[in-house]
Amino acid sequence: MQDSTFDLYDWLMENVPGTKYNLSQSGMNQVDISRIGIETDFAEFASAGIDGEKFFRKTVATLHSVDEENVTSTIGGSQAIFIAASIMAMNHEIVSIPVPEYEPMFSVPEMVGLRVNRINSGGFPGKETSFMLSDPNNPRGVRYRKEAIEQIAETAAENSTHALIDEAFMDFSYEKPQRLKVSEGTIFSNTFSKFYGLGFMRTGYVISDEETIAKVDHLRSLFTGGSSSYFLWIAAQILQKRDYFYNKAKKLVDVNRKIVSDFADETGLISEVGSGSTPYCLMRYRSKINPADLCRQVLSKTGALLSSGEYFGSESSFRLCFTLETERLTEAIELLTDFFKALS
Repeated sequence: MQDSTFDLYDWLMENVPGTKYNLSQSGMNQVDISRIGIETDFAEFASAGIDGEKFFRKTVATLHSVDEENVTSTIGGSQAIFIAASIMAMNHEIVSIPVPEYEPMFSVPEMVGLRVNRINSGGFPGKETSFMLSDPNNPRGVRYRKEAIEQIAETAAENSTHALIDEAFMDFSYEKPQRLKVSEGTIFSNTFSKFYGLGFMRTGYVISDEETIAKVDHLRSLFTGGSSSYFLWIAAQILQKRDYFYNKAKKLVDVNRKIVSDFADETGLISEVGSGSTPYCLMRYRSKINPADLCRQVLSKTGALLSSGEYFGSESSFRLCFTLETERLTEAIELLTDFFKALS
């Protein structure tokens, strides 16, 4: 194991407190779940003798049309990345990762000693390689073609390697939860911190074949032990009320996406926000300024917190998230419009 960095995390921890417009928050705002019929009374949970883990696995399995044996819980999405990388490292695999990509997809595999191949986002894994990516992509905000994901899964199965497909933002596609095709060695992961805005619960799940699930459970027992049965009981109820979160997210993100798309058109910034399916996008600019320096200038002059594209392996770019309430986002975009017009 070797030392590694998580520059995006450090940037956010340093600057989120006190920032006026947080345009680095990729997930929805926290919800008061007690107001939407979610039972949270611990005494009731304890007296009923509820097996939260079993209830949670059954709920996830039903949602994705898989067997309960193909599901296990994780402590958020970060644990899924770490466990997947650890499994690959134990098998001495080489991991291919498309660029740009969420920073821990690079840093965690490197930390556990994996050799990382950074490839173009349209590339595919070669033989005897494992694979890690987020779908929809973080930071671009666009989904991969279904055929590309299927090819990755087939390659992993054929070569006895592994693939991690992080679907933390898949629910923002506003489709009925997809029926996942369980494939040997491919791990699909998800979390409650983005679409559901419930990062405080530190709850997520993975879906894979039974042998891989057994490996995940084994490593989880060594690292952290099992997830809280109480939180899993609550999480299962939340999944059963997905329509509420669907309507809440769609109402906000659809309006905000138009605001950000108009901003890009007016300032000449290049992005895929119009074709994206997440509440964030990667924006490219033509100035020669370093993206980290650009984000510092933006924060100083406008109070808006952006994230440097360098953290994701992308030059001359920044990630802009638009989960703020629309009125606040509009204020921030007006300031950013003036900034980028002056920059050009």
